[in-house]
Amino acid sequence: VKDYPKMIKKIDHRQWQEFFLKEAMKLKKEIFTE
Repeated sequence: VKDYPKMIKKIDHRQWQEFFLKEAMKLKKEIFTE
């Protein structure tokens, strides 16, 4: 997985944070509904 760091650098950090937060919210909802 040599290209992994390059991929991260290509992704805009702001977009990455938004994506991460959305995924975290989904996980929280799933956890709390159970």
